[in-house]
Amino acid sequence: MTNVRFVDEDGNAVQAVINTNTFQATTDENGDCLIPLFSAGSLVIASVQGTGVRQQLFGGVAGQVVQIPVIPNGDWVISGSQSITLQSLDSSQPFTGNLTIEDDAVLHLIDMNLQLSPGKLIILRDNAKLTGTNSVVESTTVSMYDASELTSTSSETDFIIDSSVFWYCQGEKSAMNLVIAEQLTLGSGCELVIENGRALGGVVVQSTSSLEIT
Repeated sequence: MTNVRFVDEDGNAVQAVINTNTFQATTDENGDCLIPLFSAGSLVIASVQGTGVRQQLFGGVAGQVVQIPVIPNGDWVISGSQSITLQSLDSSQPFTGNLTIEDDAVLHLIDMNLQLSPGKLIILRDNAKLTGTNSVVESTTVSMYDASELTSTSSETDFIIDSSVFWYCQGEKSAMNLVIAEQLTLGSGCELVIENGRALGGVVVQSTSSLEIT
């Protein structure tokens, strides 16, 4: 058995459910858990309230730490150079606040339906990225500013945005496998190309902008 510690983004211990093969356990109050791991590596799934990570861990290796992102209550600002991956083990994950991603931060969703409460918004600015693999985002609006990006990371699966999207880019911007279920509005000077995408709710394009969906 190998001891592994499980923490949140700030390094605080979390009470997580751990699964590997047929083994299941819960971390103790210090975030530690003894896990049967192969020396060549075992795939471990660790989750907190249905959101978690999959990570390869190794038997007999001391000091292994797994960071599990935890969705906060209320508004969430992801900033700086933070890169957070949320992977859902349940069908959907509710989120009660507004979501802002800024600076060079990245939020990547895997197999997740992220549901914001009614009236709540998503804002991306600077060089921020919101990406998804086989995922859905539900919010009132998604507003894109500066050089921010919204795209799937897989050419095999769609990233569905069930929101009105306002895209205020300057110059050329591209995305792939992006499905926008409600209205897409492009600000002036925005030249957007969505490869293998769809805009299902209508499009508003300014005279100085262009939209190409292939």
